Amino acid sequence: MRTPILLALATLAAGCSTVPSMKLAPELVAIPAQPVTGRNAVLGYGELAFGRWRSSAPARIPNDRWWRAGGMVATGLNEETGVRTDRAALGFDVSSEGAPGTQSRCIVRGKFIKRTRYSDPVTDETAIAVPGFPRIDCEFAGAQTGQMSLRPEYVTQRDSGIAEFGEQHFGVRSVNNLAGQRSGIPLARFGYEFTLGDRVVGAVETAGTGRVWIDPALSAREQDELAVASTALLYYASLLEYEDDGIAR
Repeated sequence: MRTPILLALATLAAGCSTVPSMKLAPELVAIPAQPVTGRNAVLGYGELAFGRWRSSAPARIPNDRWWRAGGMVATGLNEETGVRTDRAALGFDVSSEGAPGTQSRCIVRGKFIKRTRYSDPVTDETAIAVPGFPRIDCEFAGAQTGQMSLRPEYVTQRDSGIAEFGEQHFGVRSVNNLAGQRSGIPLARFGYEFTLGDRVVGAVETAGTGRVWIDPALSAREQDELAVASTALLYYASLLEYEDDGIAR
């Protein structure tokens, strides 16, 4: 369980005893957070809501949500090594106070180098993410039409990408630090922030039950666009939890 362990270590590093809070950009500090409802900290899948937005998705992740391929090759008497590819599809709708909604379809991909050593009575299994994975690609149609792609950078150990809605392009990057963290060393993915030019205009915290910040100075349409992208990232974080925990095997 890679993510839960890392999250626990990060919590201890920040001196926290509860679910940690991600580091918030200065531009968002004065903006009230919009708590996410309908999302469990670990099994966060289903109908989510925050502010004036509502989303709908399957009530739970089916056991076949993750599709896996890859083979193991014997590299020793009691050892196997191989590359495993994981892929999951996700569909959901987002609407605001009865207005026409946005239909979203996302594909999440993971790729891991896996090593298994067999011994009695314990079998040791190690999986290391291949650079550039995990990644998410989304297409949005309906009220908000666009696309979003996000993938990790090996050098910075952070995720970055773009959410495009017509001529509007939001930068997307992960927040890998905790509020009050003394160092800038990237820890786990605690959430994501959205930028327009060099200004942070929104963020979504995916740790715990989730929170969302959207700059009220943005137009109503821009706020809807960030709500759609934030919802996708909340579901994405939940899918990664399932993948890490092996629940969807």
